[in-house]
Amino acid sequence: VTNIEELANEDLVVYPETDLVADIYIRGKLSYLQNLSKEDIHVYGSINNPIEGKNYLYLKVNTTKQLSYEFKSDFIVVRLEKIVHEEKDIKSDIRGDYAEDVDTVVLQQSTVNVSGPRVLVEEVDYIKADVEVNSNTDNKFTQRVKLVPVNKSGKEVKGVSLDSKNISAEIT
Repeated sequence: VTNIEELANEDLVVYPETDLVADIYIRGKLSYLQNLSKEDIHVYGSINNPIEGKNYLYLKVNTTKQLSYEFKSDFIVVRLEKIVHEEKDIKSDIRGDYAEDVDTVVLQQSTVNVSGPRVLVEEVDYIKADVEVNSNTDNKFTQRVKLVPVNKSGKEVKGVSLDSKNISAEIT
């Protein structure tokens, strides 16, 4: 996609990310065709007037050889999603051998900014902070906890970015 910067400036991204595939028929001298490699053909295109949803990527070809070509279809349908940013709550998930002994967990922050394609950000229910308690201690202690965006089923949502990947948690 040659106008990927224009898409980024309009907070649009190709989603779902897939390999863009086009069928192309090539004709030329047999000697050219026998020595042809994928580096000899560059298929590219731009999305005119990009909008969220279905768009058409109109295809063109650059080739280093003297060949004629024809596309089965001279465009590919590409789906664009708006990049959005949302604050999501962080909830601690206490695990480990001594999880029942924990009275309180105080997180460094209670929310985090999530960004990515709208469909994925909307899928995020909350941000899980994994707190591992594997030693028995009477004191309070602090540890770094990993933040994981999860959906309503508790499954990780991949493809989104968090402002912070880790935060501190004070455990008593």
